[in-house]
Order: sequence, then C-alpha cells, then structure tokens
Amino acid sequence: MQRRPFISLNEAHEERLNALRAERLKVRAGKSTLFQVRSIAREVRDVELKMSKTLEQEVATLARYRACALDFEEGAMTPIDRRMLSHWREEADSDLNRVKRGLK
Repeated sequence: MQRRPFISLNEAHEERLNALRAERLKVRAGKSTLFQVRSIAREVRDVELKMSKTLEQEVATLARYRACALDFEEGAMTPIDRRMLSHWREEADSDLNRVKRGLK
C-alpha cells in the first residue's frame, strides 16, 4: 500500500488496520507470510503509540500487539515461523512489561 505524504494519525491508523486485517486473511489462506503480518502489526502498534495519551493506552496498544502474535502461535507449522513468533512474543512481552513498570 502506498502511503500518502500528509495524512492524519487517525487516517494512518485506519489504513494500517485495514492492511493488517487483509494480510491476516492472506496468511490464513496461504498467500502471504507471517513476516508481512508482523511488519504491518508493528506499523499499527507504532501509530497507536503515537496516538496514546496515557500509559494505560500504551499498555492496551502493546497488549493488542502481543495478542496478534499469540493469535498465530498455534497455527505455526514451520520451525522458522515458530521461531519468528517466539521472538515476536518476547519482544512484545518486553515492551509491555517496560510500560507496565511505568504504571506502578
């Protein structure tokens, strides 16, 4: 998807969410890769973090990013997919725990 140069955060968020939904369907149909999903999920996470105004919103964003990884974990067939999902989950857990420490 080609990005427009000057769009609002809300527009960017909607574009990235739509791309993520489409890519998830493609992966399940065997027409895309988890690498693509992870890349778009990161973009969604980054836009949502820019939109976040509180630590609670950041925690919710990072929890959604982690849930996206967990969603694919059961269906990971190849060793490379399992390894990538493990790394994705570890990265998400680390970010989530870092932000949660800021809440206390």
